[in-house]
Amino acid sequence: MPGDSRQVYGWNDVATPDAAAIDAHIKRADFILVRHTHYDHVLDVPHIALKTYATVIGTESTENVARAYNVPEEQLITVRGGEDCEFGVFSIKVIPSLHSALDHKRYFSSEKAREGMKAPLTLLQIHPEGGTLAYLLRFHGSQILVFGGMNYIEREMEGIRPDVVLVGAGSSRREIHDYTGRLELSSVGAADSLGQFPGPLWSDPAACHRSSAILRGGSQSGFAKEQGDCAQVL
Repeated sequence: MPGDSRQVYGWNDVATPDAAAIDAHIKRADFILVRHTHYDHVLDVPHIALKTYATVIGTESTENVARAYNVPEEQLITVRGGEDCEFGVFSIKVIPSLHSALDHKRYFSSEKAREGMKAPLTLLQIHPEGGTLAYLLRFHGSQILVFGGMNYIEREMEGIRPDVVLVGAGSSRREIHDYTGRLELSSVGAADSLGQFPGPLWSDPAACHRSSAILRGGSQSGFAKEQGDCAQVL
């Protein structure tokens, strides 16, 4: 783009996180939840994990990228979806999910990042999806559901009653049949109020952020107070 002086990367170029930006904004993390291993999700993870000693939760593909940058094994928890992990003051349910339906529904990947890689890695090396996950975080009687992308497995949403949902709202959701309606019919869609929307949910794609919060009852200020002594999760 005209006036943009940032470096342009190719697939075979070494992927380099913006360490200065990370250090300026992230001072602490206890857990890092990685939804899949594309570079836009995993590029910064090793730097943050090494800086904060956070535990990285993700697929085998994600953990192989972390290992390449010498993130210690004691900071890695490998999951595939279906796990329900207890951490004392909070718990995390790992939910099998689907990646966004990119390229007009032709996107498909069964690749994972290889074992035994050594940093520095190229963009291509940190791009195998490795499977997609969603996460349900529970703490102090509140629950947050984080989608893995602009897609989901409907049966995996049954019975979930989150207070906040971070929903993938990018344009590729339009490739999914009745994306919004099926959520509304499930327990996830039973929202009493919507957080920070300029209009009806998904009615104006340009006005929606990629991840948007749906609140089910209660106030944002009350919810924020609940987070005071909870572990910090990225």
